[in-house]
Amino acid sequence: MDIELKEAEADALEVLELLSNAAARGSDVSNSLELLAEANVEQQPRIGQIDSFEMQKESIEISSDMEILEHSQKSSSSNQKEELPMVAILCHNKPKKAHIAQVVPEDYICTKEDLKIIEYIKSLPNKGTLVEIGDAFIDKIHMECLFHDDMKLNGDVISAYIHCIRDEEHLLHREGGKVFLENTYISSILKRDGAYEISYMADTIASRVNNYLDHDMIFLPINIEESHWYLAVVNSRKREIQVLDSIGTMDRTDLKTTLKGLQRHINLVAQHKELNQHNWKDLEVETWPVIEVFEQPMQTDGASCGVWMINFMEYWTGSWLSDAITQDDIKNFRFKLPAIFWASRLNTRKGYEEWEQTNEEKDSSTDVEIVDVPDGASTPSTTSQHVQSDKSLCIISHGTSPTKRCLPSRGVSPTERLELLDALCSYILLIDHADYLEKEWIRISKPYPISLSLKKLQDILDVNKPMDSDCFNMAIRMFACDEALFMLDYRMHYMDLKFWETIEVERDPRCRAKLDVARLAKLFEQWLDMDYYISDCKNILLPYSFLGHFVLFILDMEARRVFILDPRPIPDWFKAIHPDMYYIHKVHYIASNVKLAMEVANPTWNDDIYVWRREVPIWVPKTKDWNMTGFLVFHFMCEWDGYKITLDCRYEYAEESVFVTLVEVQKE
Repeated sequence: MDIELKEAEADALEVLELLSNAAARGSDVSNSLELLAEANVEQQPRIGQIDSFEMQKESIEISSDMEILEHSQKSSSSNQKEELPMVAILCHNKPKKAHIAQVVPEDYICTKEDLKIIEYIKSLPNKGTLVEIGDAFIDKIHMECLFHDDMKLNGDVISAYIHCIRDEEHLLHREGGKVFLENTYISSILKRDGAYEISYMADTIASRVNNYLDHDMIFLPINIEESHWYLAVVNSRKREIQVLDSIGTMDRTDLKTTLKGLQRHINLVAQHKELNQHNWKDLEVETWPVIEVFEQPMQTDGASCGVWMINFMEYWTGSWLSDAITQDDIKNFRFKLPAIFWASRLNTRKGYEEWEQTNEEKDSSTDVEIVDVPDGASTPSTTSQHVQSDKSLCIISHGTSPTKRCLPSRGVSPTERLELLDALCSYILLIDHADYLEKEWIRISKPYPISLSLKKLQDILDVNKPMDSDCFNMAIRMFACDEALFMLDYRMHYMDLKFWETIEVERDPRCRAKLDVARLAKLFEQWLDMDYYISDCKNILLPYSFLGHFVLFILDMEARRVFILDPRPIPDWFKAIHPDMYYIHKVHYIASNVKLAMEVANPTWNDDIYVWRREVPIWVPKTKDWNMTGFLVFHFMCEWDGYKITLDCRYEYAEESVFVTLVEVQKE
């Protein structure tokens, strides 16, 4: 359902109120809150979109190669770039086409058309999805592994090519029988369910098992802790597990765990319904022998295992490889893959958005000042940029977070506070003095410096602009440091966006600085003047932001669950059955880095968040307005009670208004 805009604006007002209350409570909370009058205003994120390489959007039905070629020939020759990706389609014999007897070395090598496409892809910004094939989404950063022969393939790239193989009907029917090619995500689910007890989910597990039993061979991509890929084939006709590994024989613990998960799925479904197993005479897959197809290594480098594996998936008949392949072929094929993906008729992503975001920290200071009233503040310039401000903000209450339910009213009625807030917000929006807008209004130095200019505070009242990350971080900090949280029956650890900044998740892995684990672990320690340990916390609330889109991940440390609260609906183009799959990469980054941090912050904790059950609650309020997501995620964090978002009693116990806070600060 869509959230009313006024409600989201009220949350923006709530953020402003918290920030201002920070000034009043600064000496009590952190002894580092400062009101300053000198700074440079930050530039706001600029959003743009490339249109010089915009291609016509595909229809829902996928055209044949010949239809695409005919369409390409009919297009105007005035825009050569639009035709470029189309020309390359007929040049690709990979995945192997039905009319090709053998794939030859030349089929792995980039053509001139391929090179043009690849050079164009390399010229694109790092932001934005370039390839969408099935449930695989590849952006520029994920595609970097295809430009460098010393990088291992990631799961998205592998899954995208698996979808391409699936599209070749003749590759689904081989000498060994009917083939099902599983993707990397579901293979990881099987591995997870082999390590932990699972419960029966009729719609998902039963459908998956019945699909497997309708095939003779199940191809499972196996990943060893992000370090190595190999192929496992569940061959029901031969009643054996065939392993195709480019580096030869090795320990198969990951395979055993994955097969255990598959066995659990089969057993669970068999307990609830009769299985159609005419293709499978034996369902005890855990007992089937494991056959190593290659005892000697074929791979001669340290990073091409994923490329070898997808070729094994393409060529394995159940008894042998239909086509010969060498390390040189593998090396050439890696560099050709970007062009294959881009030109594929399965690629439904025909454009992307170019984003630019600046967000720099300012130095801290110990000076404390109250900003003087700027000249002419009461009469804004007619040439100033119009900022939308809905006066109805003043009659919308700010929610009933656990903190607010505990705070006293301090002798000021809710109506009076709302009137004061309205007056202060109107005053802030009227300020049009360039010098004053650029000056810092609030700065806090511990545990790390954040500074806010008056312009930033104006911007969070502008419904056309997203939440500023510094405003968000400071609001979370002041909320998390409120002593009223001690009155709650449960303990939660509130995190800001510093987690993602520390692990540099959006940067090219090759450009990231070495992770400072000690610095990361500091984020899991108690907030200033708050007496608790991370081991005592029932939940860890971890917000995420990218280009103004905020999402909240809640780690339930007791129930071993990950709640994913996204204010925006999952896009229509996302076709996966499980909605949590849309966030799988973020969950992976959370799991791996939280584990590193917890080894320092809480050495007794030994778990893997990646294998926890993930939930995307359907009751989460939704909005189509990208700019409102930051305010809503802040609202979710304030309203989370350990199990759900509380949305009732929104008029009771509003906090101090910004105006009253400023008066108190000036008195001090």
